[in-house]
Amino acid sequence: MQQMPLESIFMSVLSTVANSDRQLAATTTDFLTNTCLTHEVQYGSDGKPLIDDNTNAPITKSHITTVDFNYSNGDNVEILTVPLASIINIPSLSISEVDIGFTVEINAMETNSTSSSTVKTSEMGAKFNADARYGFGAFRMNVHVEGDYRTSCTIKNKSSASDSLSTKACLDIHVKAINKQPEGLKTILNILNNTIQAKVIKSSNVSP
Repeated sequence: MQQMPLESIFMSVLSTVANSDRQLAATTTDFLTNTCLTHEVQYGSDGKPLIDDNTNAPITKSHITTVDFNYSNGDNVEILTVPLASIINIPSLSISEVDIGFTVEINAMETNSTSSSTVKTSEMGAKFNADARYGFGAFRMNVHVEGDYRTSCTIKNKSSASDSLSTKACLDIHVKAINKQPEGLKTILNILNNTIQAKVIKSSNVSP
């Protein structure tokens, strides 16, 4: 366990989570800047774009992007100008919880068997022969007998020894993210919602 770089492992995970949270915040900023705002280049009296001396980029003026809805209301045709940010979902993801689980499993097994490896062979043998002669009157018979006896025994003995050690590590990471708008963004959206008012652009009523 002392050889495992636990600090590096945990810091690597937390740094990755922090960078992910930063990228999520940058995504929200980019969406608000490029989708919810319209940027108009400013021109000088000579008709040329004004240039920022620090960034060497054209100077722009930003205003809230709106969408117009025309509809009929009785005898009138009205227009409703709605801020785009108030009718679309603004991505506001952020990481709210990180759970890191680290498990180490060590399995050890040892098997010992002590004996000598031997081969022992024993052999025993014997030979014998016999002659016999029988006679009875005019009848004669010769008998010859030979024999061979041998036996052997072999004993083998073999031993073995083995040791084993295995280690397994598991890193379990759970990340929870929520889509929650910051309080400042909620306040701005409430102000934009209060600016939505219908305007009459055409009336069919004729004064006598």
